[in-house]
Amino acid sequence: MDIRFSGAITKQEFLDAARLASHPVHHRQSLTFDISSLFLFVATIFGVLGIWQLGSSRPVSLVLLFFAMIFAVLGLKARSIPSQAWEGNEEIKAVRQGRATDEALEISSPYSQSRQLWSAFAGYGIFEDVLILSTHSAVFIPFSKRLFSAADWEQFLQFLSVRLPRTHLLAAGAMPAFTLRNLLAGALLLLILIILVLRGGQ
Repeated sequence: MDIRFSGAITKQEFLDAARLASHPVHHRQSLTFDISSLFLFVATIFGVLGIWQLGSSRPVSLVLLFFAMIFAVLGLKARSIPSQAWEGNEEIKAVRQGRATDEALEISSPYSQSRQLWSAFAGYGIFEDVLILSTHSAVFIPFSKRLFSAADWEQFLQFLSVRLPRTHLLAAGAMPAFTLRNLLAGALLLLILIILVLRGGQ
């Protein structure tokens, strides 16, 4: 086997790869939250409880709302981590030349050169036109279908399916993280409205 690839991934492809890397196969049957959505979910709970306590215990309400604010800030900060990783690392954006053989994966860019035996990789994952290779140290290497010829891409996928386990899986049509965050925000606003209506009717 002698597969060649060349080019640079886009920011969206990198973000998709990062999202795929956060979905190991052993979690595929359960509901998974990215860390930012989890923080925002907790913020929603504290926020609703804080508003509910406004009429009965103002100190408790303020404490709950304070924690809601803290978790909201943490959620928004965690949301920006992949984008910050992209913006702060020129090597990720660089054009890469690579070659995959039966023995190893070779990658070169203006910043580095590497040759890794396939035994260095724990597995792979693919979502639409984005693929990642995961090392045993939990570092992932992103690839895009655009970097390969059609024949080389298919041969690469066939080789990986035989050589490595599929360790990451993101189902087609899975809910994007930003959609989940929007739903949580909408649920919070709806709950606030319901609480205000119930309080107003008392």
